[in-house]
Amino acid sequence: MTIAKGRTTCETERDTMVQGFHELLKVLKHAKNQTEIQAKAALYDIANDKSLSDEERWSQMRPFNEMLTEQEESDIRIRRTVLIGLFSFWELSLKDLCEYYKINVTKAKKNKKENKSKRESNLSENDYLNAIFRDNRPEIIGLISSQIKELRNYMTHGSADKDRQATIDRLMSANPDFCISKISGDYYLTAYNGLDNILKIIENGLVIAETTAKTLNEQVK
Repeated sequence: MTIAKGRTTCETERDTMVQGFHELLKVLKHAKNQTEIQAKAALYDIANDKSLSDEERWSQMRPFNEMLTEQEESDIRIRRTVLIGLFSFWELSLKDLCEYYKINVTKAKKNKKENKSKRESNLSENDYLNAIFRDNRPEIIGLISSQIKELRNYMTHGSADKDRQATIDRLMSANPDFCISKISGDYYLTAYNGLDNILKIIENGLVIAETTAKTLNEQVK
């Protein structure tokens, strides 16, 4: 069940995905910074050009202001997509852990009346977590599977009932490093650094999940 240097395939695949997300976020941040630097430099030069009339100055500044606005709107969409991708990584990694450590997830499901094929086709993130953490879930797991999940659901569907809003509000208040903002009732991720911090939480949660899954596997040997 192990590969080179004693590392499991789950660890290796997890590290590869985490590195990929970090590199993606680095590229996105660099592109955003370059656009802003160029646009703001041009705006500064135009604003300080004494030879221009107010009308000329406004006309020349407009495309650069529009560039900044379009960049921010694009970044908001991209951050939303990356968050959805991060949570998919979390879900698939839990599934892989259960398969790798031969944890019987269907046995852990509460509804025993469904037939086997139906149970297996409807396994969810919560089923994998119930199978791995049979007693109590660590706090970080709850943070991911409850609060970050609700943020992902909002980013996916663009809507939130009162319960989801309350959950996201708690997440936003307790974790300012996630860079979540609420404007006119809508939630946004305002910086790529917030996604970096969410990724770290997910990575740590998966390390804890694998440690627990490994212990379960050893107990049944």
